[in-house]
Amino acid sequence: MTTTFDLFLRETVDARARARILAFARSEAGYLEVPGNVYGADLYREDQVAVVWDDLDPTREERVPWDEFMQRVLELPDP
Repeated sequence: MTTTFDLFLRETVDARARARILAFARSEAGYLEVPGNVYGADLYREDQVAVVWDDLDPTREERVPWDEFMQRVLELPDP
């Protein structure tokens, strides 16, 4: 089954979004929003979680542990 996180990675995380996520990971900032046309994510450093959301279906919100989120972003192929 395809998760909201899978759809976010496929539909939203392009080279620009990936660069923003990686820059956030290296920074001291506490929060980053990664919006997309349908799928987006809110990254919370203090809570070590990414909340991935679906604009069309709010019930599909998914909480992804920080380490898992970053690992999957790092595994994406370079554009």
